[in-house]
Amino acid sequence: MTIGRIYAMIFTTITFPGVIVHEIAHRFFCDLTNTKVYQVKYFEFSNSFRVAGYVSHEEPKTLMAKILICIAPLIINTFLCLVFSCPIIITIATGTAIVIGFPHLILLWVSISVGCHAIPSPQDTNSLSEYISKHGNKVAIISYLPFKVIFFILHLLQHLYLDLVYAITILYLNYALLDAILN
Repeated sequence: MTIGRIYAMIFTTITFPGVIVHEIAHRFFCDLTNTKVYQVKYFEFSNSFRVAGYVSHEEPKTLMAKILICIAPLIINTFLCLVFSCPIIITIATGTAIVIGFPHLILLWVSISVGCHAIPSPQDTNSLSEYISKHGNKVAIISYLPFKVIFFILHLLQHLYLDLVYAITILYLNYALLDAILN
């Protein structure tokens, strides 16, 4: 077992709420776009941890539906990362608590876990690439190329904790916004 695989197992186990929300986001956007879902696994412990959860669904009827299903975790996980972090951030920004309590720490862990799984997975972006190659016109294919490069770079940077950096950045931006509003 490689160091990378061990890291993936530990990271996925610690941040399992984010994996669950990631899959719920896919399921939600499948339902929203009337895309039939065949099978859902919200979280599964496995030896590889390459895929800790999945949503198996029919091929979406439109390119927009496929895009929405693919980027669903970016939308939902980012939003919930903001929501779950509000209690602790408001507590810190207003100075209403000298000691941060256990419930705050649980919400912080859930918030970071959810934020860490906001970036669409390689499986998500690969399925979008395949869909566009199969159904897209030349404009769609050419328009998607920069995004394909960006997703490729994001997936490489995940080995350097980009997902954790993303979650912490969301928390910081939430703090800056709430601090500006409250003070």
